[in-house]
Amino acid sequence: MKHFYKTAIILFLMFSKVSFAQFTPQQLFDNGLEAFYDARYQDGINYFTEYTKSNNNDFRGYNYRGLCYQAMKNYPRAIEDFTRVISVTPNNSDGYLNRGNTYYFNNNNTAAMKDYQDALRLTPNEFEAYFGKARVLLQLRKFDEALKAVIAAEGIAPGNARVYINKSFVRLQMIDTVDFFNNVETALYYDSNIVFTDTRRDLLFVKIETYKSAMGLVNIMIQQNPNSYMNYFARGFIYFLLNSFSKAREDFNTSVKLYRKDDAQFNNVIDKIFRSIDRNSN
Repeated sequence: MKHFYKTAIILFLMFSKVSFAQFTPQQLFDNGLEAFYDARYQDGINYFTEYTKSNNNDFRGYNYRGLCYQAMKNYPRAIEDFTRVISVTPNNSDGYLNRGNTYYFNNNNTAAMKDYQDALRLTPNEFEAYFGKARVLLQLRKFDEALKAVIAAEGIAPGNARVYINKSFVRLQMIDTVDFFNNVETALYYDSNIVFTDTRRDLLFVKIETYKSAMGLVNIMIQQNPNSYMNYFARGFIYFLLNSFSKAREDFNTSVKLYRKDDAQFNNVIDKIFRSIDRNSN
């Protein structure tokens, strides 16, 4: 039996080498990219590993392999790859941004903040780094500073709906109902199909994990105050952002029942979201 397993492993390794050998470096990279965007992260890691063997100075191989590891929540390996990106291209802000995001998910706020600062030092208009700073500051419960970080991003991309989504998350934790709804309304103004907004596909994992983190916070808020219309609206809005339309509609309906007021802004936002849900559900 031992001989059988040894033979099987040898044959597998030989087959893997032959299968990778048939691809050019460009094909390896393209296949890895396709695997990454198809969420076949282990396949992506395998392709990018082979790619880096022949192109060890191309930061893209390490960067996308790091993103695959990040999506698999293997943060130490992701950090290794993004550190390699920085060493190969020290003036590339993406390495710092992606490593900062990974440090954040790995609960190393100090290292994350330093990387976001370095990303902004290299690319001052990198508003994703401001979002990253805001996430760290929210986790540290420094709400005013988090708001300043998002406002700085607004100065760079004033028409980007995600700016106002991030502002609404800050306002939610500040228990600022008025500005929370104002920011949600503004986000919908700039992109009524906000559920599909994604400025950078390589940051999709970060975007989803951010929404999931906000969901966890709102669930706690609902447990503490089950009669708050704002809490149910906030959770419904996060479900909406995550494409969970039926759950979103359920929470919005609960929010309407709890509010019981004829508020033009509230009704307008609910109506706009429901129309978006109807469009995107067909």
